[in-house]
Amino acid sequence: MLNVLPEPAATIVAIAAFTGVRKGELRGLLWENYDGEHVLVSQSFWRGHRLDPKTRQSKAPVPVIAQLARRLDWHRRVSGSPANGLMFPGPVGKPINLDALAADVIVPLLTKAGVQWHGWHAFRRALATNRRLLEVPKQDRR
Repeated sequence: MLNVLPEPAATIVAIAAFTGVRKGELRGLLWENYDGEHVLVSQSFWRGHRLDPKTRQSKAPVPVIAQLARRLDWHRRVSGSPANGLMFPGPVGKPINLDALAADVIVPLLTKAGVQWHGWHAFRRALATNRRLLEVPKQDRR
């Protein structure tokens, strides 16, 4: 999937896959909350509203594996090396619309590659199931 998608879709999907953050939390990720090893979820965006993360566990620092750190560091450089602000702003500076990104970019490319997309929530749940089946320690799961 990551080899087929263009940026920023590939990095967004990588964060979703490797961290397990929720869709709204992904939209609200901030550069100032990323230190190269962890990302802290401090906000969530849902239907245009800024919210606190859903649970206490959601507010804990999320480990960032080396593969994801390299991708995020590259994304930061091509974004002008911002020190703060949204990791994935939309065209007018608000959080990116992940449903539009899926409809316009992800679904067409995955369909062409013979892969079905069932939405962000299904993606998150399927990955959580795989992490559980692989017996990833609970503190490394979200």
